[in-house]
Amino acid sequence: MSVDAPTKTAVTCVDSSGRLHQVPTESLTWRPSAYGIVIKDNHLLVCQRRAGYDLPGGRLILGETSDVAVIRETREETGIVVNQPRLVGLNNSFFKFIDSDDEPDVMHCIMLYYRCNYVGGDFTKTEPDGWEHLHHQTPAWYPLDQLSDMTVASSQDFRPLVEQALAL
Repeated sequence: MSVDAPTKTAVTCVDSSGRLHQVPTESLTWRPSAYGIVIKDNHLLVCQRRAGYDLPGGRLILGETSDVAVIRETREETGIVVNQPRLVGLNNSFFKFIDSDDEPDVMHCIMLYYRCNYVGGDFTKTEPDGWEHLHHQTPAWYPLDQLSDMTVASSQDFRPLVEQALAL
């Protein structure tokens, strides 16, 4: 027995400025990604982007598992070494890049969020690639008691997932 899923011919994508764009579903590219929720001394590891903050993370490399990707991405973007990722939750997002020639224009993003153990490292050991050089600023430890006041620089508000991760 098969169930016919409803099909959409267009979706609404958000861009990094919060603007909405109607795009045909046939234009979308899949983009699975993994993001780390790393807590140390009541502070959350974040990356400053534009006027807000995001979690370290990004695209899975074809053939790479999501738990390996979150460890790699956290190290690349921040210099911080983590281990033992535990899945907290996921979000879907339709996103439109407006400032990159390196990325497909519109994506259906599947974002996996992992609570990771802090192992060590420091911010001077980052290995940013070209995109990260253009779009990331210095990583930081953000106080958890100020989480509700944080300006989120992501297509999804990850703060509820940080709250869930604190319970793990």
